[in-house]
Amino acid sequence: MTRAQLYGRRLAHADPSPSATTLRRALDLGVSFLRRRQSRNGVWKGFRLPPGPATTWLTAHVAWVCEEVPALRDARTRAALHLRHIGPEDGGWGYNRRVGVDSDSTAQALLVLGCYPSTVPHFLLETLLRAQLPEGGFATYSPRAGRVSGWHAAHPDVTIVAVAALRRYGLHEAEERALEWLAGEGLRSGFASYWWPGTAYGLWARARVHVRGPGMTTAVTAALAGALPTPQGAQLLAAALALGLEGEREKTTEAAAAQILGTQLTDGSWPCSPCLRVTDPRETETLPELPGRVYADERRIFSTAHAVAALQAMFDRVGRARPSDSSSIPVETG
Repeated sequence: MTRAQLYGRRLAHADPSPSATTLRRALDLGVSFLRRRQSRNGVWKGFRLPPGPATTWLTAHVAWVCEEVPALRDARTRAALHLRHIGPEDGGWGYNRRVGVDSDSTAQALLVLGCYPSTVPHFLLETLLRAQLPEGGFATYSPRAGRVSGWHAAHPDVTIVAVAALRRYGLHEAEERALEWLAGEGLRSGFASYWWPGTAYGLWARARVHVRGPGMTTAVTAALAGALPTPQGAQLLAAALALGLEGEREKTTEAAAAQILGTQLTDGSWPCSPCLRVTDPRETETLPELPGRVYADERRIFSTAHAVAALQAMFDRVGRARPSDSSSIPVETG
């Protein structure tokens, strides 16, 4: 089956080789898609889980993932304004406003707001800190009396993002405790994640936050050697670029970029493979395989954000001029 047959003949690039011209066009298309899909109040919406679509968490996630994409600066500002508006009202941030506040969404929202000069109320930082367990790791939901489940236990993928927020706000004591926990937990769970199947998200998060682990470069190279869909392939490409793979390994990153370019659709988006797992709360440990339904983002926001961020890093690497912060692409509601 050809690429065109696989994706319904809606592919954006006849030649997906990662040249500066192709990368620039891919970025223009991807940025346009994300801007069109952002609603006027700054929200990105995607996934379809039982509690409804992801809004607050996804808005924070896209803005953080695309922090180094200059052409999305105005879109990130709109996202930040929305997050700043609802955070104090809700006491933090969650998957959407229908469910409870969680530390992963809160950490990512704080990371987004940390790029802007206005002061974040201290009680919102306290919301994040309440999810840190005595041993140093962060639980998704702050533990409550009488409630013990995997959703209230510490996991590496949640803790790594919390570390990034703690670092940005100068909360060094809490950061050091979290890093010490990660050093021990990482040896046991490898690069597995609680909420994400496989190792792609865990490797991406560690590279994104500059929290290295033993064997990380080897793990990224090995994972990239296989044909991976988006977002996993984009996450691994971003990790490889952050690690600065060189020599023979550099060819692996070029092949990965070509694969990502080869699956971009003409509307600028990337198909999203199942990637977000609602893990059975009876599972309290982070393991490579865990029971739980795995969801794809049918609106393709999540996959496109990761692909755009990875290709931006690839574009910057080839030494071409960075794209302008201004853009003539109109903002449409999504």
